Amino acid sequence: MSTKNRIPQQPRGPPRNLLVLFTLSAVVVPFCFIAGTKLDAWVRGDKELLDAPSGPAPALPPSDDPKERGKRRSALIEEAKMLEAEREVLDQRLGRVKERIAEKAARAARATGQGQ
Repeated sequence: MSTKNRIPQQPRGPPRNLLVLFTLSAVVVPFCFIAGTKLDAWVRGDKELLDAPSGPAPALPPSDDPKERGKRRSALIEEAKMLEAEREVLDQRLGRVKERIAEKAARAARATGQGQ
């Protein structure tokens, strides 16, 4: 039997270049993101971001001091009130924008004669 007529067997699994691509992307992408963030901070002169450690910030342990917890709680309540007020203002603005859009659509429909 001659070896010329043999069909070569296909390798099983994904191609090696695909495996190399995925492996490199898993390493290179996070590195580039961190390096890009630091480079951006350096260009802007953001000393605080440059000095900050890379990666997620460590979680601060909750304080057991009742006064400190009360201060944090009241600060969060104030922030929630401010956000709620801001949300109400934005809802009002959205309502006015929707009314203007409806008016313009009605005017356009009347102008083209479709509103009859």
